[in-house]
Amino acid sequence: MLSEIKENGINTSNDASRLSAEVTHLEFVGDRTSASGKDITLLEEFLTSACKKQKTSYSSSLRSLKITHYSKLSDKKVLSILRSYPNITSLNFEQSESFTDASLIVIARLCPNLESLNICGNQGITGHPIYKIAQSCQKLRHLDIGFCGNITDDFVNKIVKANCKLELLCIGGLKRHKPISDQTIIAIASSCPNLRHLSLTGCHNITDNSVNKLLQHIHNLEYLELDQCRLITDLSIRSVANSCPNLEHLDIGTCDASETSICNIVRSCKKLKYLNIRCCRLVTDKVISEIVQHCSNLEYLSIVGTTVSKDALRKLSPKIKIKQDSALEKTPEEELNDLRTSLVYLAQNLWLTYANLEDIVQYCEDKIKDEHYQKSIVELERDMRGTAESLGLMVQYLELDQCRLITDLSIRSVANSCPNLEHLDIGTCDASETSICNIVRSCKKLKYLNIRCCRLVTDKVISEIVQHCSNLEYLSIVGTTVSKDALRKLSPKIKIKQDSALEKTPEEELNDLRTSLVYLAQNLWLTYANLEDIVQYCEDKIKDEHYQKSIVELERDMRGTAESLGLMVRMYGLKEKINYQLTNPELDTNYAITEFVPCDIKYRGKEPLSSHMKFQTTQSVFHQRLRKNDFSP
Repeated sequence: MLSEIKENGINTSNDASRLSAEVTHLEFVGDRTSASGKDITLLEEFLTSACKKQKTSYSSSLRSLKITHYSKLSDKKVLSILRSYPNITSLNFEQSESFTDASLIVIARLCPNLESLNICGNQGITGHPIYKIAQSCQKLRHLDIGFCGNITDDFVNKIVKANCKLELLCIGGLKRHKPISDQTIIAIASSCPNLRHLSLTGCHNITDNSVNKLLQHIHNLEYLELDQCRLITDLSIRSVANSCPNLEHLDIGTCDASETSICNIVRSCKKLKYLNIRCCRLVTDKVISEIVQHCSNLEYLSIVGTTVSKDALRKLSPKIKIKQDSALEKTPEEELNDLRTSLVYLAQNLWLTYANLEDIVQYCEDKIKDEHYQKSIVELERDMRGTAESLGLMVQYLELDQCRLITDLSIRSVANSCPNLEHLDIGTCDASETSICNIVRSCKKLKYLNIRCCRLVTDKVISEIVQHCSNLEYLSIVGTTVSKDALRKLSPKIKIKQDSALEKTPEEELNDLRTSLVYLAQNLWLTYANLEDIVQYCEDKIKDEHYQKSIVELERDMRGTAESLGLMVRMYGLKEKINYQLTNPELDTNYAITEFVPCDIKYRGKEPLSSHMKFQTTQSVFHQRLRKNDFSP
């Protein structure tokens, strides 16, 4: 995608006054694979001019800004954009990262006229600042927070109630902590009567009850996504045909929809341009016949996982882009590649299943004395291992990154069963150093190895790589304890991804440590404040004196640690050196005692926490210097 700044020949420097027309919209693609080097350069120039507070000819005319797939969009850059372009009403930061809740709080404060916000895919954002935006920006019409995994159902419920003018809402993929519930869908139905665009992709917990109420209240929907809503049945799909005559985009992939209901939708929704009915197992050629008769505007159709035939598809207009099963449309070479991919993932999943047998076998041996049953379990384990090993001999590519339940048992099997492996990703897996060393020795064809966050990895693994992996081209050791000295032994042809501390200058490393210390102090105070409920519960409910004493000691020790850490931050002036900004602007600080005591947090539900913060060790040099206001290093 080419940025509009390029298309208009825009210069972000002061000589941009040469433009003949006002610029109202700018669009950039960041570091996605499809972005060209020139696009990224233009984006960097735009951000640099904003950070330097350089005026441009479009500083007052810019209304819409789109910066997508950019991993370095920090809070500082967002703040600079908002200050340089005060009249922005539309912000699209889809799949861009590095900015936090602090940026959204600023948006709520500085952009009362905001009409559209897209932060889809940002995993660091929580629901609180979005709620603040919904409250403050009453002109907001479009909100896309899809796949922001830290936003919970409770906040989505508050957001839709705070702003009843929403016309576009995307909340698919919010399932990491607390997924979208029926209560929230009902709140949308009653609070957002003007809704035209709604995406609920992957909302696994919603049912027909809430979706039917939604469709009863909202009749102007033009865009509806229910893909992977596994509890949705044909009851809801029937309602779509009766309630959404203006529908242009419908995605009901994997829903339990009958052919009759889908045919009714095709007959009733004559404006349909996009239809996804993948894995709707009851779909046959009859649906295609209805589409030919009634859907003259259709441009896209997905029928993957259905029983539609090639002959039926030939009746469709050639302008329709059809997504179908590979066997229906692929060349032999493409089908072979698909089979290879399927084989890899089949091998991976078979090993995962085999690993899960461990607990069953152990339970069987300990608890079940039936010899016939025990024998059957042992035979199952043996047969599955044999099949997995045979499949493993064919595998060259294996990714287990972020499979958090995978243990060293599976990793050991890789070394024994996949001698032809060329690509291995076991990032974050609980792998022992011994198992990784065995893989390095056994899989001599390895070209790609990702062992990030495998906490037991040391320099020993690097020594093994030097000896046995002459073909290695890429190595990720982020989050391990590998040293700089060990890395120097590796071939210079290997591209190494490592922790920033290993490649930064002493000055950069010092700044990182300052930042880490400041935020550690802040977070420790927040953690300490959360002890309130535990202590209160202990006093009220648990009469065990030993347990009560342990809780009190824990509270005391944590407070002491937080005092010392906060004092270091103040004595060395770390907040000023890193230009510290509160990640949660609702928290204030008490400068009389320490930099990080949230004044608005009650202690055991009574007085503010800060009133209880008394230094216990009067002989402490730190405390004496603090009382004298001596903050020199």
